[in-house]
Amino acid sequence: MQLNTDPHEHLERSFGTQAIKIGFANVVDTRTYGENKGLAVKGSEIKKNIMDAINSLSRIG
Repeated sequence: MQLNTDPHEHLERSFGTQAIKIGFANVVDTRTYGENKGLAVKGSEIKKNIMDAINSLSRIG
């Protein structure tokens, strides 16, 4: 069985993918973020956390 989808859904997903790529391009893996707020999070960890969240949402549908 296949899920019926709106033909315009592809464009919306493509935009979301491009938005993620743009955001990720500006995060440096080795840089530490959040130090001015008492945090110390590497860019690579931020990317991993975001991808984990996206993957979790994808699993739920």
